[in-house]
Amino acid sequence: MCGFAGILGTKTSENLTVLKKMVEIMHYRGPDQTDFLIFEEVMFAHKRLSIIDLSNHSSQPMSSNNKRFSIIFSGELYNYIELRKVLLSKGHNFKTKSDTEVMLKSFIEFGEDALNRFIGMFSGCFYDNKTKKALLFRDNFGQKPIFYCKTKNNN
Repeated sequence: MCGFAGILGTKTSENLTVLKKMVEIMHYRGPDQTDFLIFEEVMFAHKRLSIIDLSNHSSQPMSSNNKRFSIIFSGELYNYIELRKVLLSKGHNFKTKSDTEVMLKSFIEFGEDALNRFIGMFSGCFYDNKTKKALLFRDNFGQKPIFYCKTKNNN
């Protein structure tokens, strides 16, 4: 049962401290690994419980080869094997056996329409570092909720 946290806003030492506290609080959600991804406008932290692909290459947050796109999520994509085959037929290559990489490449290939292809229980954030846009998402049934807060100054 992984867990993640993020701050969409200016990278400051104060926000970094808050992010570290958020991920410390959910230590029980992922005893296997803790990783961070820090950009100027967004910061993510992930607590991993390794289930599908146990290698460190499947850790989150996960970014595309060119670092433009990143994803962080909690849950499981049940139909990732089928989606992986579709993406392979479209020329995508994979470094892992994880549902995370399949989800990342699905967003890259299909945009927001990727959500219509996903079967599972999940919540997460897909981020485009070029356009600086974040897409918060969750499964249709809300099995994996996502909580967010927008502050007055958006920092």
